[in-house]
Amino acid sequence: MSESLSTANAATLSTFLSRVVPSHVRSVDVGNDDHNVTGHMADAKIAAFLADHAAEDFDLYLFDVDEDVTGEAFGFTIILPADHDAVAKMPPPTARLSSAGERKVAFAYFFGEGEDVSSIAVEFKKREGEDWRLSDDMPLPGRSWTLDSVGELVGAEIGPALQIALRGFYKLRDAKVFGGVIPDTYLAKLVRVSRAGSAEERFWVTTPPILFGDFLDTTLARHPEDKSKDGPSTVYASLHPVGEAHKAEIKRRRIKLPTDHTIGLRTAKNVTVVYAMGLDCDSGLDPFVVFESARRLGLFVILYATHSHLKRGIKVTQDRYFKWARENGLDGEEPDNDSVRAFLRMEGKYEPEIIESATFVNIAFDDEKSGGMFVNIDTAPIPKFRLLFLLDEPYDIADQKMAQKDAIQQWRELVLGMGAKLGIKVDKAATDCSRLFYDPVITRIVLTISL
Repeated sequence: MSESLSTANAATLSTFLSRVVPSHVRSVDVGNDDHNVTGHMADAKIAAFLADHAAEDFDLYLFDVDEDVTGEAFGFTIILPADHDAVAKMPPPTARLSSAGERKVAFAYFFGEGEDVSSIAVEFKKREGEDWRLSDDMPLPGRSWTLDSVGELVGAEIGPALQIALRGFYKLRDAKVFGGVIPDTYLAKLVRVSRAGSAEERFWVTTPPILFGDFLDTTLARHPEDKSKDGPSTVYASLHPVGEAHKAEIKRRRIKLPTDHTIGLRTAKNVTVVYAMGLDCDSGLDPFVVFESARRLGLFVILYATHSHLKRGIKVTQDRYFKWARENGLDGEEPDNDSVRAFLRMEGKYEPEIIESATFVNIAFDDEKSGGMFVNIDTAPIPKFRLLFLLDEPYDIADQKMAQKDAIQQWRELVLGMGAKLGIKVDKAATDCSRLFYDPVITRIVLTISL
């Protein structure tokens, strides 16, 4: 919870500002993505501001303190021209400063616990043997800057969205890369993938060994606008080539096969080697929280939003809902808000915030889900995204020293284990080693990180 700061603490704040170590980043580009993905993050408004004004010419200073205090950058200051339209739209800052001579306004945001800034200042300490110098143009009380007002601490800590926005990135095609340049050891890994034009394709084309960096550049880092969900898809594994029985059908369909490529059927039994692990996350979990969890584990991860990212609502088959209702003494009763929430809790597929926002709408026929009657439930917007982890060593089914079915089951357990490590509710139906992943389209979030 943020605590009010009285004007009496202005002197303390002034002293504190003069002791912080700024890292100056000019004209910061944080992209045009929607960082306010769930609306419940403490720092969402500030992260959203940075995203909304990415193209504007503003200066940004990051404040850094001893890792024993917060472990992260703990604050920042944004400097804007005094007549900038964004001045009136800025979230309430911890401190506001102005420079009449340069006609600039500075908004400082601090993150920490306590009754006032002095509680942070007491904990603040100089790193051993490090030379701390302030930039000449750093906005500080005195010099050419005036401390206009003192507000509130923003919160207990910088949340995931703002950490990512402040950390900075570089662009790779349409993707954003966080955490530094992707090491050549990742880009030079040889992988095989199986591709098709849509999820409904019967035959999938498996590539020869290709550089992961090339696939990243030509596919994962490119995000064409496409309103259709179904489209080019990838299985991150090689498939056993089809036999003579399918050759006539392939010829009849006039499937063109590039040199050294093979054609296979997309089934778990046809998977020979897996090169990357993909995870579905449709529970409503904040993608920035997952991103930070992967970063702390030191993992290289590619995260991208799905076609239905932030769409509202959940559809449940009428049969499935009323089977549950009958088993729980609600047979013959009309669904209501309480009952659909109880049903969703039982299923365990969604985050508490999504479940508590659920309201019953109606029961209606739905053509989009292959027909049938569905219980329609409205919810808050649900974040939905995919995670892709490049394997250090490919998962070769033949090398597992066990029955094929056991090797396939072992892979499922590995996927579930990774989900548990990251706090993701992984759907057991989405753990197959032949699982397909659509290419990124209409993507609001595309994050890659290498550490």
